[in-house]
Amino acid sequence: MLTDNLLDLTHAAYLHPALIASDSTDRTRVSIEQEGDELIYRMCVDDEPVNSTLFKLFWDREEETAFFWNNLHWMAPSHIIHNVGMTPKGVRSEDAPAAPTAHLITPATDSATHYFWASARNRRVEDDDITHQMHAMIAHAFDNEDGPMIKQAFGNMGGQEFWALRPVILAGDAAGVRARRILQKLIRAEFRATDAEDIEESDFGNPRPLSVGAV
Repeated sequence: MLTDNLLDLTHAAYLHPALIASDSTDRTRVSIEQEGDELIYRMCVDDEPVNSTLFKLFWDREEETAFFWNNLHWMAPSHIIHNVGMTPKGVRSEDAPAAPTAHLITPATDSATHYFWASARNRRVEDDDITHQMHAMIAHAFDNEDGPMIKQAFGNMGGQEFWALRPVILAGDAAGVRARRILQKLIRAEFRATDAEDIEESDFGNPRPLSVGAV
């Protein structure tokens, strides 16, 4: 569910209005590309006001509007590189103010997950005060905005499998649905590989119980 949340870039306008401060969902353009077992999800908006608390920390331009881009690179099973930035007119996106974040997620139990993240910026990197403010903003978003929603949704599922609940799929769920299908494919392949390995060991007179790792 952490991955589902991260892969829905539209959720920021509802859960993180102060951090991102974008209400331009109706003007947003999105694209999703699949490369093997990886997804590239891009979202962008033209002429977006520079009014988010995050970018105000290190915006070093005179322009009050910019091209806003919000990109995710998901790598199975659950690693994500998230890069968000604002590009003034006439400036290459590579040279624009940006804040990349890495999300590293791994299961601990059936109901708990280890979630590690690290964020950076490419402006005023020597300013410790901005670093502390940025960390506090992002931690608040994860702990007090994303966290309660994810816990409530997980509790509402009552331990049932996601697809068994016959969920309503919205446009913003496209990347999450693709990720789930990729994971299902990888899990099936792991089962088949483990079955084959089990048979091979048995043929050599060394039978052992089937053991399948969690993904």
